[in-house]
Amino acid sequence: MVILFSAICIVVTIYEAPTLYKNAYYKDLIVFLSLMLIALVFGILYFFNLPVPNPLALINFLVKDVLHLNYK
Repeated sequence: MVILFSAICIVVTIYEAPTLYKNAYYKDLIVFLSLMLIALVFGILYFFNLPVPNPLALINFLVKDVLHLNYK
């Protein structure tokens, strides 16, 4: 399953990345590759039954501690 999931991620990247590069969407390409890498890492962690970090904890940390935005 890990090989199949990795292959799907690679196929999607091969399909999408050249268009972004050709149209000079460099920032979009960086965001796309970053999100694809995060998805790949989370997927592999999930397949090996390792603890997957909660993304909401990171968002909470960024909003409260880094940006100092308090919401109620």
